[in-house]
Amino acid sequence: MVGTASRATGRGRLTTVRTTSRCSRRSVPQQGFRHVLKRRDLERFIELIPDWDELSIGLNWVVLSKQTDCDGYYRRGEIAVCAWPSTLWTENLSKYWYWEHAELLARLGVDVWKVGHRWVAEWTENQVRSYQLMHVFLHELGHHHDRMTTCDKRYVSRGEPYAQAFAFELEEQLWEGFGRVFPL
Repeated sequence: MVGTASRATGRGRLTTVRTTSRCSRRSVPQQGFRHVLKRRDLERFIELIPDWDELSIGLNWVVLSKQTDCDGYYRRGEIAVCAWPSTLWTENLSKYWYWEHAELLARLGVDVWKVGHRWVAEWTENQVRSYQLMHVFLHELGHHHDRMTTCDKRYVSRGEPYAQAFAFELEEQLWEGFGRVFPL
């Protein structure tokens, strides 16, 4: 549903003309995880995104999800940012993930080191918030953009490479303004 609404899943709040963000008791993460992002962070971030009104066509929900098995996900009309480990550490990062995100991690000042075959990252709350907004949210928005720019607007056809490139490109455009609103 578009607009503000109270539903069984919680209260919706309009973030733009079209998109509602929602948080609810059902989105409370399991023990050992938490939401670093808050609804107000999403709302302030969305204000920074150029052409948001166009990019958000067909997007109905922005959700803080209780899921913990991924950073975020996109479902038709919904972007979700998932819960984060309460310790703020991420262990077991793959070599591939690390090298794909190394520039962003350095820009955010995240401490990362190698332990055997895995990578470990120690984050601050501000670094997690920045990563979730500047990468996870933008990546999932990239999947939405992928769907909305296909002929029938039904399928995400270009997949992960498209979403990653979309996120990294938009991150570059937003970085300066982002730093004025969200401290590291």
